[in-house]
Parts: sequence; structure tokens; C-alpha cells
Amino acid sequence: MRKTKAPAKRSNSSTASKAIKKAKALRPKRPLPAYFWYLKERRSGLKQQYPELTQKDLVKKAAEEWKALSKEKQKKFLQKAKEDRRRYEPVSYTHLRAHETSLHLVCRLLLEKKKKKKK
Repeated sequence: MRKTKAPAKRSNSSTASKAIKKAKALRPKRPLPAYFWYLKERRSGLKQQYPELTQKDLVKKAAEEWKALSKEKQKKFLQKAKEDRRRYEPVSYTHLRAHETSLHLVCRLLLEKKKKKKK
């Protein structure tokens, strides 16, 4: 006679994993480097200039242009990257509370998000 296993009881692990996913979704995105700011601005112009190139080749072309840019012209994008880092720094520390469980973190972040929307 075969022994059958009793069905395992569901734990709160699925709830915890959902909470972690929500927390990651609410976490701020990382700041963009100067090259990415340049790429954002330049990509559409390159696409119009070289419509036959693939996305990969367009990025290569933009990288070549970025390397050829003078420091003076890169300064605009370096400044944008610096501002983006400044915006990111204070927010990222709100996610580093050691005593919180993942569920508490999600609840706190959702409350903070609601408060921001009300303002």
C-alpha cells in the first residue's frame, strides 16, 4: 500500500513574496549616468538620421559620438546626472530600516505614497 503525503499547509511565504515584490516596485529607480541622459536626447535624432540601423548599431553610434564630445559639451549631461543622484540619495535610505519585515516595509511605503498623492 502506498503512503500518500498530506497536503502541505500554506504559509505566509506567498504573502511575504508578494510584499517583497510590491516593495521592490515602490523602491526608487537608480539614477541615470551622464551617457544615458545623452542617449535619451540623441536617440531620436540618430533614428531619423540612420533609419536603416538596428537599435544596437544606433547605441554604438551614440557611444562613438559621446566619446568624441568635448568635456564642455558633456558638462550639460554630467550636470543632469549629478542632479539625478541628488534626487535619489535621500529617498533610498527610507528603505533601509533593519527592524522592519518585508510586510511592514510595504505597508509603510504604501502609506507614504498615499500621503504624497494627497498633497
